[in-house]
Amino acid sequence: MKKIFSGIFILAGILTAVMFLVAWTAAPDLHEAQPIGSIFIWPSNVTPEGCIMAYGQSVSQTQYNELYAVTGTTYGTGSGAGQFNVPDLRGIFVKGAGKTTRTAGVDANGTSYSIGLGVYAQDHFQKHGHAMSFSLSSTGITIPIYGASTGSAEQVSTGSPLAVGPGGDPRTAYLTEPQCLGLNYAIRAKHTFTVYGH
Repeated sequence: MKKIFSGIFILAGILTAVMFLVAWTAAPDLHEAQPIGSIFIWPSNVTPEGCIMAYGQSVSQTQYNELYAVTGTTYGTGSGAGQFNVPDLRGIFVKGAGKTTRTAGVDANGTSYSIGLGVYAQDHFQKHGHAMSFSLSSTGITIPIYGASTGSAEQVSTGSPLAVGPGGDPRTAYLTEPQCLGLNYAIRAKHTFTVYGH
């Protein structure tokens, strides 16, 4: 009877090892599927296994040596010796690094769109002007306008934005951005592999 049980345990062990090898072989190569340093959108505040949230925090070069080999100190030198920062993607949009060579990829001044890797840019709004017109019923009235060639220059201030046609009431804030949804960005920092049995 003992030999039977021993044989069953040995067979179970062999089957488990075979299942593990099959699962390992069938699974995609993690280095190819999601290389170290890959950044992806994550819908939870619970950090996925083997990852770090892109919160700009300082982490250990030793503990996350694979990630450090990819990014170095591009996003900051950390809080002390042996540390480095991960990207801080909270509350901002990502823009492709480098300088485009597309003919149409230029701003209003003719400068090619560009940004350096690891560079954080402030919000900004394209320079522009507004046309103004006056309708006067009396003659001999001087209305000095800022930048005019004659008379004393005065600056004309505009009021709050007004609804025009079916556009509705303008939404105003301290920056210009499109409608958006808040989600987390996670960074693959380590490779993990888990086999789930039944």
